[in-house]
Amino acid sequence: MQIKLDGALLSQFVVNGFVCFDGVIPPSELEGMEREFDRLVSEGSFLSDQRFENGYCVSVAGAYVQARAQELPQLSAFLSDPSLHQLMTAYFLSFYSQPEQLPAPIFHQQLDLEENVRAGSTSNSDWHFDRSPSLKCAVFFNDIGPNCGPFSVVPKTHFQTRERAHRQLEKNPDPLFVDNYVKFKAAPERTTFVVGPGSVVVFDTFLIHQGGGVTGDGRRKTMRTVTWPPILNHDYLHPARFAPDRSDDMDFETYFPRDRTGQSIKNPQHLYRG
Repeated sequence: MQIKLDGALLSQFVVNGFVCFDGVIPPSELEGMEREFDRLVSEGSFLSDQRFENGYCVSVAGAYVQARAQELPQLSAFLSDPSLHQLMTAYFLSFYSQPEQLPAPIFHQQLDLEENVRAGSTSNSDWHFDRSPSLKCAVFFNDIGPNCGPFSVVPKTHFQTRERAHRQLEKNPDPLFVDNYVKFKAAPERTTFVVGPGSVVVFDTFLIHQGGGVTGDGRRKTMRTVTWPPILNHDYLHPARFAPDRSDDMDFETYFPRDRTGQSIKNPQHLYRG
């Protein structure tokens, strides 16, 4: 996989909250990744396992895949890709006032493997931002047309949601209690990723986004890797190095649709540090 990085690309990434590389994974590499994807699904060693009316979404640990590099060479090569590491590191560091004091990110800590085999909803099909913020790398194994559940984002909203999340995290440092579902007052201008096989979208999960619906005979197979920020703190929520134009701010409300009684975050690394 070849990704050309430059200052303009990083600036676009920081401003918009996402970057798309269409068809960047060669077919031979993509076929190997898909075979290894299917092998992981068949083995059943999951961190989580969600089943839908039209498919599934399971999660495995990135370290588990890397430890089996000889058995899973194509997935391991993707997780080790230096250009992705460089891109995500530069993005994270742009949000901190003293980046030299940060620990290095741990890349691709989790892999979410999703397949939708017939018409129906995909996972997280309502507008939302993630309660535990991260960078996700979405890999598409098939041609994602309008009928195949393309996901959408609302560009530049990752600055507003940071502020909403920060107000809540100051009261409770556990991100699982953040109201992260969104109701817009007016229809937003979205970017929808209708892309070819082997495409990669890297996006900040503070960006308001939603999964698409699979219709007709469409089917969709995707992998999303999850890389959490080095520290979830005030700096990351109020970027000191970057002052975006706020003229595009959206009018929306946040809510959470389910009962959260008894929930608490399992990994203390992800708690808000103040």
